[in-house]
Amino acid sequence: MKILKKIFAILFISIVTISCNNNDDNSETPTPTANYFLKAKIDGVQYETDAAFRVLSTDDNDRITITSVLSDNRNFKLQIDRPIGIGTYSYPAPSSEEYVLRLEYGDATAATALWRTGACSGTTGTLTITALSATEVSGTFSFTGKRTSFCSDPAKLITEGSFKSGITQ
Repeated sequence: MKILKKIFAILFISIVTISCNNNDDNSETPTPTANYFLKAKIDGVQYETDAAFRVLSTDDNDRITITSVLSDNRNFKLQIDRPIGIGTYSYPAPSSEEYVLRLEYGDATAATALWRTGACSGTTGTLTITALSATEVSGTFSFTGKRTSFCSDPAKLITEGSFKSGITQ
């Protein structure tokens, strides 16, 4: 125990010494803190990210995929192919539209637990992109998802979904 205390004391002194550096060179611009998040209600129960999540897009900007995974393996995947930018996208998509929207919620605590739009009839959803740039995307979502091969089981109702994330190309 005495050895641990000495190690922590040395570590503490090292950190304080490094952080008290008198370098007043302000040539570096501090990077702003990103307030990225994904949250929603699943059948009325709050879900909120407890770790970083990511947004992926292909090089030709033909797909945006927003994913979130919690430490207990509950997760979301919101994917839109051929988005045209800021706007509201719905599932099922109107026949006049060319985009493809997939909304999924997964729960590793239940068997075969992936609820999504398109898995069964009667699933619906909306994804609204409120801001989109080369580096960030934000918006809202909601959907009713069912499990493939278990269409007669109760659907999951996802409401009050919102997100903001950086984009990795």
